[in-house]
Amino acid sequence: MSVIDYQNIHHLYVINMDDEEFKKYVNLKSLFVENNSITNEGIKSLVNLKKLKLINCNGITNEGIKNLTNLKKLKLINCNNIDVNNLRLYYFRNVNNRKELKTKYTTQIRNL
Repeated sequence: MSVIDYQNIHHLYVINMDDEEFKKYVNLKSLFVENNSITNEGIKSLVNLKKLKLINCNGITNEGIKNLTNLKKLKLINCNNIDVNNLRLYYFRNVNNRKELKTKYTTQIRNL
């Protein structure tokens, strides 16, 4: 049986993993999570992320995304507990090197 070296995994596609498992991947640069029960607690240790795509991940809120200060690309699809308008204000105002924010089917989008 081989031992997984979590420190050297930089890109990950996840369909079913809990918060505790995510904490092992502290050096991740790119993460694609679909239909998962991940919460803010699970992503708070992923401070090296540069690219994040979330699909149907309703356990994540604005507070969880705000902790990921190295993000350059963020794509949200049907993540209903993220207020995209407030996130955009934070995302583009506070961090100079962020480049891309895409959203689709997100219910908390409101007119500014």
